[in-house]
Amino acid sequence: MFYLGVYLEEEEGAAQLAIVEKSFFRGDRRYRMAHWVHLHERDEAALIKRVLDMHRDERWTTVKKAFSQNGRPLKIKREPPLILLSAWNDEIHLAETLRQGRASVEGVLSREGAGQGEGTYYHTHGVTAEMVHLSFAATLSKRGLDPLTLPPSLVSQVGELTSGEGTLLGSSEPWFFAVGSCLWHGEFVRRIKRY
Repeated sequence: MFYLGVYLEEEEGAAQLAIVEKSFFRGDRRYRMAHWVHLHERDEAALIKRVLDMHRDERWTTVKKAFSQNGRPLKIKREPPLILLSAWNDEIHLAETLRQGRASVEGVLSREGAGQGEGTYYHTHGVTAEMVHLSFAATLSKRGLDPLTLPPSLVSQVGELTSGEGTLLGSSEPWFFAVGSCLWHGEFVRRIKRY
C-alpha cells in the first residue's frame, strides 16, 4: 500500500508531499520513498487540486485480489494512497475538503494530548515530533527504509538519524513530518480490511 504524507507549510499554497510505499518482506515491514515533491501553488484551491491529482494517480494505486473462503468470486480492489495530513500549526481544515473529493484522509497533529477522534476532526492522531523521530530512527535502524530511495538532499540528514548523532528535527523540517508520519502510521496503526 501507499501513503501520501502531506505537510502544510506556513506560506499559503506551500506543502511538502511524500509518497511512501509499505510492503512486507519475510514478515517485516519495508518502506520505500516512491515520490517526493515540494509544492508552491498560488492558493489553497490549487494545492487541493494537486494533492487530489496525486491521490488519484494510477502509479500510486495498489491493485489487490481479494479471495473469499466461502465460494464468493474473486474481487479486484483498487486502493489509492491514504493521505496523512499535518500542518505547521496543526490546522488541518483541508481534510474535509479532501474528503469531499472522495479521498481517505487522516490527520496527524503534533500537539500534546491530541488523540484519535478528538477535536473537530475525525480520524486524527496525536503524534509529537519526538514520536515521529523515534519511529523514523527505529525504522532506519532495522533497515526498514531503503535510504537509496530518499532524495539526495535528505541522505546526509538520514545518516545522522541512523548514527544517533542527529538532533530532534521537529516540525521546522517539512520533509521530516511528511515522511515520518507515513512511517509512524505504518508501524503503529493497524488497518483491518474485510471482504
